[in-house]
Amino acid sequence: MTEPISNEFVYEILKKIQADVAQVRGLAGEHEQRFIALRDQIHNMNRNLQTQIHDVRSDVLRIEKHMVAIGPCLERIERRLELPIPEGSAR
Repeated sequence: MTEPISNEFVYEILKKIQADVAQVRGLAGEHEQRFIALRDQIHNMNRNLQTQIHDVRSDVLRIEKHMVAIGPCLERIERRLELPIPEGSAR
């Protein structure tokens, strides 16, 4: 036959469960803080990447403007030097 379970035994088991739950909550809190830090880091990296992309686009537009401005000058130089302009030239 089985012996009856004492109140002290139940109490000890409940204390152990309570300690385990507290430990799990503590670990969950630590993981939550790590995920928040990781999310913030990814957000900052994304913002920096977007800034760099914007800077590259600005540089490309600036270079294209210079290329357009240089085109007529190059054509004048080619005419003065009587250089043949290749067919299919981008200018």
